[in-house]
Amino acid sequence: MANKKSNVGIHQFAEATIYPPAPPHMASQSRTTNSIKCAMNRFVFESSKIAELKRKAASESVKMPTRVEAITSLIWKCVTKASRSNLMGPRSAVMYVAVDLRLKVPSSVLSPDAIGNLQTAFFLKKDAESEVEIQETVAAFRTAKEEVDKMLKDNVQSNKLGQGLLNMMGSQASVFKPDIDIYTTSSWLGKPFYGVDFGWGSPVWMGSATHTIYDKLVYVSLMDSKDGEGVEAWINIPAEVMSVFVHDQELLAYAVLNPPITI
Repeated sequence: MANKKSNVGIHQFAEATIYPPAPPHMASQSRTTNSIKCAMNRFVFESSKIAELKRKAASESVKMPTRVEAITSLIWKCVTKASRSNLMGPRSAVMYVAVDLRLKVPSSVLSPDAIGNLQTAFFLKKDAESEVEIQETVAAFRTAKEEVDKMLKDNVQSNKLGQGLLNMMGSQASVFKPDIDIYTTSSWLGKPFYGVDFGWGSPVWMGSATHTIYDKLVYVSLMDSKDGEGVEAWINIPAEVMSVFVHDQELLAYAVLNPPITI
């Protein structure tokens, strides 16, 4: 509309057709937890370093890791190390990985004009005494992702898709406990943000907003660099953990902390 174009789509709020509204007694309650001081930093992975990291992350079970799998696994390992160094003892950790349904549900079921937060998720868990290893995490990531794909394939052409998604999420809800660190990750890679024109031209640079942290929750979002080759990881974690995390040499072997922005 800003460009005076006439081909404006008729958008649909389609989330309720996939996820039926929950009964009133299941409505989310307001949080009673307290927020803690957090810090956000931007780490940039150049394409050559991503290729190097993917080689390190490869194994017999996953010979060709994706950049999301490799980068997310490295970040989880390094954040977990930093978090545990600030605690009296190790804590169990869970990685919550958001999955965009738009990329997996055919247009015959989910219209391209549908709007809303259409996603599901899968979880990876590490016990308190277990070390987070990159190859092992990549393999678990791939397995969990394939399980989501299979569930969608089995249910997408029926009216059971929403129930299947709810069942999958419900079966994993038990991982959310007060004594577990939650690592929420989301990949925006491949999204055409730099091609969007709202009437004043395409953006020269994109970033991620900060998030309030509750109960040791960690938020990580991956975005394409403007050249489309590199990856920017926006990492929002408790400030005391960040003070250790930014000095992790394994992380800094592949990523640069807050490099200058070229406009």
